[in-house]
Amino acid sequence: MKNVTIEAFNFQDLNDDAKQKVINWLDLYPVEYEKENGSFGYSYYSDLNKEDEYIIVEMCEMNNYLFNQNGEPIHHLIRG
Repeated sequence: MKNVTIEAFNFQDLNDDAKQKVINWLDLYPVEYEKENGSFGYSYYSDLNKEDEYIIVEMCEMNNYLFNQNGEPIHHLIRG
């Protein structure tokens, strides 16, 4: 087995292009919610405004999501 050192970034530390890749990845798993009429809708992170970026930051922190410098998720590669 080999140990490899990689740099991991939080969402807020990425450049704009990398952040957009993260948002696109998050949109693959939209948030489902129930509407007043009983039907279901979906909320996408790409629909958020720049001022609402803190929502993405908090969601990534709660789920321990980490990314490489290009915005690709790498949290699944990290052990203990």
